Amino acid sequence: MSVTRTLARLALVAAATVAPALPVVAQSRPPYDVEIARPTTDLPDGTPAHATFDLSRTLKNWAGTDGAGCCVMASTANNAIVLGSTDVAETIRRISSARPGGHWPEKYRDQMREVVARHPGVIWVQDPSADYETLRRWNELGVPLGTTYGWGRRYGQPIAHMVSVAHVGPYDDGWCVVVDNNFPREAVLLPAPEYWRRATIGSPVGRTWMTAILSTRGVPEPEPEPEPAPAPAPNPGPASPPTPTDVIAVIALVVASLSLVVALLAYRTY
Repeated sequence: MSVTRTLARLALVAAATVAPALPVVAQSRPPYDVEIARPTTDLPDGTPAHATFDLSRTLKNWAGTDGAGCCVMASTANNAIVLGSTDVAETIRRISSARPGGHWPEKYRDQMREVVARHPGVIWVQDPSADYETLRRWNELGVPLGTTYGWGRRYGQPIAHMVSVAHVGPYDDGWCVVVDNNFPREAVLLPAPEYWRRATIGSPVGRTWMTAILSTRGVPEPEPEPEPAPAPAPNPGPASPPTPTDVIAVIALVVASLSLVVALLAYRTY
């Protein structure tokens, strides 16, 4: 992961925004019950999702010691796998399966602190009241998200659940891609308004609980700046032709040298 992208993710932590919730409905999309199960998280035109899942590696939801599900932690574990850390995902599974299931923000915080104690490089964030544009900003940086999810065609009734979100598109005319840890070998493609309706079921203010792992290896060290290339030597240009003064000086030096030689010979002769 590049330094720039990681730092951009951390900047969003410090710049959490409070924006009015988007309306649950919009009239620019097909009927809201559109739900397309797919074997990939790619968009309909083949474009990869902002966070690409390998569905052959996605973990299925597991139960805690009381038999209740651990969907919140399962979505976080799957998001860690997307970031390339199966060891972090396994730690999340072990910690949460050794305790009663069912999660809420404070319980999630406590268990993630345990995860960080074993993997100090893990950087995570949660927002119990996230708006749609907050999800988009995180996801556009390649962050796979966990969000609440209150309905699905396979369930046929309201549910209390959390899923992974691979892609959050523009609200008016975009798509969202969900990976449900109860059905981990498929992705669900939804018009953005339908996804948002499901994500906010049960919320009195039209928001969703969002979780995200930003990095499993800490903040990477900035790459050293390359040494500047040495400046090229100045070009002396073509040599200037000798001037008459230069020629006279050379002739005078030659005559003087010959006179000295003659004098020395004369000295030795006599």
